[in-house]
Amino acid sequence: MKKKNEIKPLSFHPLSVDHVKEINSERATFSEKAADWLSDWMGSWKFINLTLLFFAFWFGVNTLTPLRFDPVPFLILNLTIGVVSTLQTPIIMLGQKSIDRKNQIKQEIHFNKIEDLEKKNELMSRKIDEINKKLDSLVSRNEEKN
Repeated sequence: MKKKNEIKPLSFHPLSVDHVKEINSERATFSEKAADWLSDWMGSWKFINLTLLFFAFWFGVNTLTPLRFDPVPFLILNLTIGVVSTLQTPIIMLGQKSIDRKNQIKQEIHFNKIEDLEKKNELMSRKIDEINKKLDSLVSRNEEKN
């Protein structure tokens, strides 16, 4: 049987990275997920290392072999780098929007957790007030008897 002002346990609000990613993936559209993946990929050491390896291969093929399809000053490579750089900026900005989305999810979780804590504190304060009133009445009765 439940009491009228029973203190209920605080509801659980996990704030793990996996939980935020799960909520984010539920809310994100396909294009947002693709932008997240691309910005994560472009901001990784794997991408940097593969890009450096690609440049080394390009330079090697175009300077050391007879297959020189893009001789010095490497105009095709410069054009490719320009296109990639042009696309990277908006992709990085989309990644920032994703970070903002994840921060919004964290704020919602924090807000709900704080709201639950405030309710629990308010209920505990009422309980303490009730206990104090009962103690006061018991003390006053005891003093009257003595």
